[in-house]
Amino acid sequence: MALVILAILLTVAAPALHTLILQNRMTSRANDLLTSLMYARSEATKRHAPVSVCASVNGYTCSGTGEWHAGWIVFAEGALATGDPADGEILYVSGAVQGDVTIAGPPGLVSYNARGESSSSTAMVLCDGRGSAHARTLRIQATGRAALEPGGSC
Repeated sequence: MALVILAILLTVAAPALHTLILQNRMTSRANDLLTSLMYARSEATKRHAPVSVCASVNGYTCSGTGEWHAGWIVFAEGALATGDPADGEILYVSGAVQGDVTIAGPPGLVSYNARGESSSSTAMVLCDGRGSAHARTLRIQATGRAALEPGGSC
């Protein structure tokens, strides 16, 4: 009898647990990316110099793609301010996203100037296998402010 009750409970609880794991994975990666952008902005104002964030596959160069789920880097631009991590100092490296979370964003840099302003307004969309209903959009305003919003187009 105890095994029957346990089997029923597991049948009911397993889908809910899977949904919880997917939601936590999405939230974690969204917060990681938001924290990286906020860190870049604060470092730019602290250093009085440009600091950028870009998608990176290897952790030391920008990939030039909009596929941020392969990882990203935060770097302080050097005296030349070329937007190339090799000309500056790498401040933070994030590895590839685990699971089926994808992050689509701008193919170039998200740069902050000495006043903490972004080079342009942009958005990044985080999706997983559950589709657009569970997506998150990270909006970056030209003022430099970044915020997460529910929804997005996958």
